[in-house]
Amino acid sequence: MVHHRRHLLLIAGISTAASFCFEAKSSHVMTKARREKCPNRVSLLKTSLSAAEKTSTVQDLPSVHTMKPVDTRPHEQRAKVPRKARRMNHSFMHLFRHDSPLFDDQKIALSSKSLTCARTYLREYAGYSNEEIDKMEENFPPLLDLDVKRHLRPKLRFIKHTLEGNIRPRNYSQGPQPLSDVAKSIPPQYFGSRMEKMLAPRHAFLMYVGVPHGQALLENDASLFQDFLISCRRTKTFCALCNKWRKEYGDKYVDEEFSLNVLKEEKGSRVNKDAAITPKQVEAFDSLFLRGIMAASRNDMDPFNQNLTHMNVTAGEMINLLTRHGSNPLETDVRDISLLHWAAGSGQVDALQQLIRVLPRGIEDACKLKADRDGASILHWAAAGAKSKAFGCGGHENVCKFLMENCGGPNVQRDVVNALTKDGNSVLMWAAWSGTLEVVKLMVRHRADSFVKNRNGCSVAHWAASGGNLDLCKYLYSAQNIDFSEGNNAGNTPLSHAVAYGRNDVVKWLKDELQVEDVDGRAEDLAIDLFAWDTIEDGDERKEAFNLFTDWDNEQ
Repeated sequence: MVHHRRHLLLIAGISTAASFCFEAKSSHVMTKARREKCPNRVSLLKTSLSAAEKTSTVQDLPSVHTMKPVDTRPHEQRAKVPRKARRMNHSFMHLFRHDSPLFDDQKIALSSKSLTCARTYLREYAGYSNEEIDKMEENFPPLLDLDVKRHLRPKLRFIKHTLEGNIRPRNYSQGPQPLSDVAKSIPPQYFGSRMEKMLAPRHAFLMYVGVPHGQALLENDASLFQDFLISCRRTKTFCALCNKWRKEYGDKYVDEEFSLNVLKEEKGSRVNKDAAITPKQVEAFDSLFLRGIMAASRNDMDPFNQNLTHMNVTAGEMINLLTRHGSNPLETDVRDISLLHWAAGSGQVDALQQLIRVLPRGIEDACKLKADRDGASILHWAAAGAKSKAFGCGGHENVCKFLMENCGGPNVQRDVVNALTKDGNSVLMWAAWSGTLEVVKLMVRHRADSFVKNRNGCSVAHWAASGGNLDLCKYLYSAQNIDFSEGNNAGNTPLSHAVAYGRNDVVKWLKDELQVEDVDGRAEDLAIDLFAWDTIEDGDERKEAFNLFTDWDNEQ
């Protein structure tokens, strides 16, 4: 039996070895066949490299016929680099993180040790001694582990420029100004508080309702500030503190810029200024504040109308509070549009005035401000109108009038009203397109050029026909002698533009009253194409233009 098992094992081993050899031999044969059929990888690599070298050599040679392609797109559609993907309010919620002449530490280099070492920054910028820093670290051990840019610098700027009141440009040639002895008495636990989520909105609320704030909190060895720092963590405790201070101090600390402020109840009725502050009012104010300066500039603080029913704070007041608490009024959105453009486009004169205050030369700099991409001025935006999700929704006469009356003398006004974008579009064109007759008349009174054309050869008539305001078109035709039959560089007339945008009232007016000739039948062909397109739903005004041209043909 044993010999029989050994015999079976021997046979199994021989068969396994034979199969292994056969597989190896077959794989060797297959590999050889593949090598004969396909070129060697090394030779293939050499061939590709030599071809690449020849190609690069040919491409490197200067060619007379090689020309850089010209970007014919409008400047609004061009971008130097891909746009940054970020939330609307991401950077607009940051406080005291931007460079400004208001801050005496703006000249510190980013690579400086002051911005990387907490001890060095506290000593050089705040004026603390090493002994004071050591004592602060004993009371608050994480102090020296805090990041300078994210924690220490914003909070020290808050002390200097919001609490101590240094909110105007100073001569900082002698170096940073140290904190006062009273400011140094602030407990070091302050540096661990949440600036943008808790500390700044709650202090802004104190300023808004007229209870002790700013320098008043630093009186009596900052005892009021310590009470504020403890109570602002909880809404109900903070409300109790505000009501207590209102009874104790009355109108003593009411800010002049917010002296007319009143609180609102849930139903929106005005109440006595001595009425108790409720947690809903504080939470509503926090939500409006945390929306940031961009939302306030474009009148989008309360998109769902949930918070303004409790606090009647205007956009201008909120911008004032945000800038005094470290928000950047010179910030731009992802399309490099400034906050002044948004304030002018949304029709908020008070918000625009608050933003103009931070400019060195005030309204003079504001009128010269241009959008980086298309070169539009703030008067362009005021004439066109803008919302958070819409543009060209109607100009604002009040903003345009404010800008024109305060920008300077007659010559300056003429330059401002005749400013052009990079594509050659004037303020009058944008006003005519938005369909605001009052703004158009205001521009004309300030000597706006009615006969200017953009780079495509489009006149004010093209923009007015595209906008579709019939009364505005009649005004331009009768009062300004605008020609509504002239075509642009491509041969398209205002009639074609009116058909393309479905402005049937303007199409009928051009057809019946002005008898505008359809050159080469372009407008009619366009109306037929729009009528036949399946992507346009039935009932769309662009399809109804076909009937107007059908009637025209029957009349002829």
